[in-house]
Amino acid sequence: MVLWSVHSRDTPGPRVQFACPACLAPAAAGESYERHETFRALHLIPLFFVRNTYVICGTCHAHLLSQLTLDDLRQHANSDISPFLSFSISFVAKALSVLAILLCWFPFLGIALAAIALAATFKRRTVWRTLAIISLAISLLLALGFVILMIIASITGPHR
Repeated sequence: MVLWSVHSRDTPGPRVQFACPACLAPAAAGESYERHETFRALHLIPLFFVRNTYVICGTCHAHLLSQLTLDDLRQHANSDISPFLSFSISFVAKALSVLAILLCWFPFLGIALAAIALAATFKRRTVWRTLAIISLAISLLLALGFVILMIIASITGPHR
């Protein structure tokens, strides 16, 4: 039984100009929209809501998160809004990156978490991908050290 749900509503916005960070098109144009998500308990009781504004690149169709609201985008319709755009990384990918860095000290669990986090953030050059890479490197080094210690222990045998 599901005790919560998410209801989302999209509102279309104006066409905007920007330099796309995904496809590196210097003068891309795209559509904008605002997504209003309401988290509800028992499908009825609204708990909280989240409102985000997105821009879709007309060239590569990447969905970019905007710091500007739809009203702000209307005011900037004829200017470059590139400084206000960033990649949208999901909460799950962010949580995986944080878990991977926290649990990288457990060699094999850390490798698995870091690999999943890296796969989830691979296309975007963000701090979350950097965390995944760092945790994967630490996990691999620790796992390698663990394997080397096991080999040394098996070679030297038990001490009597």
